[in-house]
Amino acid sequence: MITIAKKYRVLTGILLGLAFYLSGAFQVQAACTVTETVPALQTYPIPFNRIFPNVHNNNTLLHVDRFINTGAVRCSSGTIYFVVKVESTLGTTGTFIGNSPVYKTNIDGLGVYFDMVQSNGMAIGSTISSGSVSHLPNTGMHLVKLTNTTIGGVLDASTFPVLSFYATESSSGAFNSSAVQLTKAAASGVITYMVPSCSAGDKDVWLGEHAASSFTGSSTTDWVDAGLVLTCDMAFGNTYSSQTESYITGNLTSTTRADNLYSVSLDAVNGFIDSTRGIMALDNGGATGIGIQISRTQSEQSWSSLSWIAENQAGANTIKIPLYARYIQTNSTVTSGQANSKLIYTVQYK
Repeated sequence: MITIAKKYRVLTGILLGLAFYLSGAFQVQAACTVTETVPALQTYPIPFNRIFPNVHNNNTLLHVDRFINTGAVRCSSGTIYFVVKVESTLGTTGTFIGNSPVYKTNIDGLGVYFDMVQSNGMAIGSTISSGSVSHLPNTGMHLVKLTNTTIGGVLDASTFPVLSFYATESSSGAFNSSAVQLTKAAASGVITYMVPSCSAGDKDVWLGEHAASSFTGSSTTDWVDAGLVLTCDMAFGNTYSSQTESYITGNLTSTTRADNLYSVSLDAVNGFIDSTRGIMALDNGGATGIGIQISRTQSEQSWSSLSWIAENQAGANTIKIPLYARYIQTNSTVTSGQANSKLIYTVQYK
């Protein structure tokens, strides 16, 4: 008999100056000036109203790729440094993805980062021109899951960081006396983050009663279904959503992946007789000369292949995990006795 124990987890302008008067009067003029204005605040709506956990894409739940119109600007030096700076009232999570800090949202464990941002929360690009220069930066925002214990909730996009766009003559991107504010961009909308809760119990698998004399060399018994079923409190839905704006046409393209992914790993409590063949050792004090072989496909597999990722069809509230077991002779002599073993399965649906 094989006993399978459970272990499961629930499992994107104001100019300030100071003048000193000695005699007469003079004017202070900004080195950069806006030649084409746009709204001071632009919002881009989050294109989806619900999301589910995701095991792939670096746990990215949502990707929004949008262009922001910042108007046009002229700087007296001829060298314009366009700056994008992240402003977040909630702060960072302490985690980085690529060069970008991951910023907090109103749900613990969910964060936002941006493609173009460096570790200081800024992105700086330069243009050399004697005339007015327009700037059309890309937001490249990602919403990511940082832990496997994050519970569901309503995600408020207004808690996402605001992107501040300005132009300056400072190569360091400083908002100094030469700088002018161009616009700001903020996300809007709410998203329901849905995390199904799944459960499964311990399971005993009866492999049959067999005479020791029936093992005559490299004998095996028939495969027995040892599959597992996780039952969840809600059906799974899309696990990754993306919206991309075309620079040429301005059209928005949205994509979703309809299937949810789950991962499975197995642990042999007694260790192995031969892990390359997926053969677990039996409990001490029982039969000898045989082991229990585990497979996903009713064919011999190495134990390393018994950790895998598979799809759970969208709209289903159960996860069916295929698994098979059988006795297999491992020594020339087989002695009678109890032939039991245990394995622990871990399923992560993220």
